[in-house]
Amino acid sequence: MHPNFIVLMRHGESQLAQEEDLPSRIPDHQIPLTAVGRLQAREAGQKLRRLLELQSETLGVNLLDNIWFHVSPYKRARETFEGVLETLKPRAFRLWEEPRLREQDFGNFQTVDGIRQAKAERHRFGHFYYRFPHGESGADVYDRMSSYLETLHRQFRRPDFPRVIVLVGHGITSRLFLMRWFHWNVDVFESLENLNNCEIVLMKREMEMEMERDVKEEEEAEEKRVRASPGEACDLCIGGTGTMRRHRYKLITPLRRWKNPERTSSL
Repeated sequence: MHPNFIVLMRHGESQLAQEEDLPSRIPDHQIPLTAVGRLQAREAGQKLRRLLELQSETLGVNLLDNIWFHVSPYKRARETFEGVLETLKPRAFRLWEEPRLREQDFGNFQTVDGIRQAKAERHRFGHFYYRFPHGESGADVYDRMSSYLETLHRQFRRPDFPRVIVLVGHGITSRLFLMRWFHWNVDVFESLENLNNCEIVLMKREMEMEMERDVKEEEEAEEKRVRASPGEACDLCIGGTGTMRRHRYKLITPLRRWKNPERTSSL
């Protein structure tokens, strides 16, 4: 069963916000939340509960009955999940630790001057194509999001899949997930600001129907998706030859764009 809602959430404020040289002393995946970050996680759980209660009234079902969580293995993401769970209080839940939701790899131990220089270069080069020394480019993260979506779509076919799935990860990972899901081009990705700490992004399934497969229609739909912009609905077609089931998801959370036009360049 395809979920009614796909929820994306960035982790809370991490210790890196207070100690800029932290990545030179401990691995990035071990950086924890601050006290502020833990509070943000609990508040995000309360906010998500209110959102799902409101949608439950509209749909006539209890969306808090069962929720699946896919969580980055990074410590700050796992601690965010724990804070969210504390106040969201679903009746039942399942936790899936998903390495492909991890942060973009910036290299191993990083010096303050080195990471500053690399991020300045990325600003000029473009977030999607720039590769950090000994790390990943945004394009690399996009590729693992493609692999992750294949796993998601297989899970969606399970008859016991819940109506809500929450993905707890990182800023650029979430944006690249959306780029891959909605088939946005690189310029659209480059125009979008990062998510704030514990910001919630909601995707809602609007339509499901079974129809005869039409290759020409699918090609036209794919071309439309490539030109799509944030806020437009996207059809997800599942099936083999003959018939297919179409699921339409819409991004119902507005995304912010960079105000500086030069910042949007992908070149």
